[in-house]
Amino acid sequence: MTDLPAGEWTGLLVGHQWPSSGSVQALAVGRSSRESIGARYKAFAERLDTAIKVGIAEQAGVTAEEMRTGLRNARDDALAIASSNIAKAHSYT
Repeated sequence: MTDLPAGEWTGLLVGHQWPSSGSVQALAVGRSSRESIGARYKAFAERLDTAIKVGIAEQAGVTAEEMRTGLRNARDDALAIASSNIAKAHSYT
């Protein structure tokens, strides 16, 4: 393995457990992907929030209230997914 740290005994001591550069790059790609997914879901949640506050804010009635409830649930789900992906991205660091 060429990416081991320098040292006379390094190969013997950690060679079989040392991650290859490909493994480290895969983690970096995973981190970037999770951050991107988290950001996209957060933006989606903000759009849903705008729809709640602007799009149907002045609507009244059962149907409008059901739409608000559905949009709030979708917003909360999107925020939960964003938070989960951002936490996973940080864990890859």
